[in-house]
Amino acid sequence: GTHFAVYPEKLVETCILAATKKGDVVLDPFTGSGTTGVVALKHGRKFLGIELVSYYRDMAMKRLSKKPLPL
Repeated sequence: GTHFAVYPEKLVETCILAATKKGDVVLDPFTGSGTTGVVALKHGRKFLGIELVSYYRDMAMKRLSKKPLPL
């Protein structure tokens, strides 16, 4: 599956690392393909995503179920 507005992990990584610490919760109210969640989990943050479009929600859940290893 594809999403029309996927952005690089490095872009969100900078924001997450600058604004949070390990164990914090990262909220993404427009989860889309789940990039923010993937990066948050990789860096030891918790993630809460909201996505109203079922196609994108399913895409994000599939990506997030792969459980990225913390750095």
